[in-house]
Amino acid sequence: MLKIAFITTGLDTGGAEVFLIDLLKNLKASGIDPLVVSLTGKGLLHDELVEFGVPVVALEGYSPLMLPLLKHRALQEVRRFGPDLVQGWMYHGNYIASDVGTRLGVPVAWSVHHSLSGLRQEKKSLRLLIHLLRKRSGKATFVQYCSHVSKYHHERIGFATHNSRVIPNGFDCNKFAPDPPQRATVRRQLGLSDEHFAIAHIARYHPVKDHANLLHAVKRALAVDDRFRCYLIGDQVDDDNAELVALRRELGIEHAVHFLGLRKDVDRLLPGFDLVTTSSAWGEAFPIVLGEAMACGIPCTATDLGDCRYLIDDTGLVVPPRDPAALSAAWLELQQEAPEVREERCRAARRRIVENFSIDAVSARFKALYEEALRSTPGPFATRA
Repeated sequence: MLKIAFITTGLDTGGAEVFLIDLLKNLKASGIDPLVVSLTGKGLLHDELVEFGVPVVALEGYSPLMLPLLKHRALQEVRRFGPDLVQGWMYHGNYIASDVGTRLGVPVAWSVHHSLSGLRQEKKSLRLLIHLLRKRSGKATFVQYCSHVSKYHHERIGFATHNSRVIPNGFDCNKFAPDPPQRATVRRQLGLSDEHFAIAHIARYHPVKDHANLLHAVKRALAVDDRFRCYLIGDQVDDDNAELVALRRELGIEHAVHFLGLRKDVDRLLPGFDLVTTSSAWGEAFPIVLGEAMACGIPCTATDLGDCRYLIDDTGLVVPPRDPAALSAAWLELQQEAPEVREERCRAARRRIVENFSIDAVSARFKALYEEALRSTPGPFATRA
């Protein structure tokens, strides 16, 4: 049985983390033996992994001062596991994985889930980490990017090119699927009538997600049609967020904008919406929420970052970042489509995910890459591929 140690920055509810959970479940079901080391504690997804039978070691959180201790503890845990390969996940996980894999003499894989369209806007500590990773990138057995744009951005600043691969995020098309009865239930619970056009925005509260852009777009859309309703879901996106509450009040859109906070039942909620949107200003690579919505047969709009345009293709609309007028215009265009046009758009959205981004197909590509890495590695580890 192939043994792989995954070292991830964390296990909270971001897109990279959610995809990791689905990937691990699929890989374990296919016969791979995984271990997960989380650098920032348990996170909200810890229990789901453990219940599925994936062992998780939750360390006590990442900070520059704790870096030597985290490296030492991660090395101890991974050495005890005895992996054939170490897989880093996100920047901090990749950094630790490099040290651990080198010390153990096994192949090291990286997984990158960020684009660098706004590198200057990132924290200084993250820019420094990216610089360190750039110098180490050529020593990784392979560097997997979740989007073509992310690969381009990183190679443009000096990341290695000889070992880079693009494997997109994958989606569970059984968990995320059209569900008319569930749609009716969710809309009833949210107080939505058939006439309302309900938009979901699912993202943690962070400058990269540009919630202000979203709320200004809602203001513009409501000026044309007051039937728009927008539901914001994510960590710190609730009525305790003073900045969001104040902006909603200032714009006069309190009747149409609702903060649902962090939810673990997004798959249950999604069928109730007519549209899912992103509003990000930079940093997106391959947003999980768009693929999940499309798998449910829900059209999407997104700002033109990462591989959003490639993912959505002609099933939705893509607009420039930081442009609320363009974002609201895209919503209005989709809202005003004839019923038969919308029905075909919904079918096309799900079809694109099923045919191109299913978790089974994506997991198979990861397995093939692991086997390639082990075949190219001299020594006893190569014999297990």
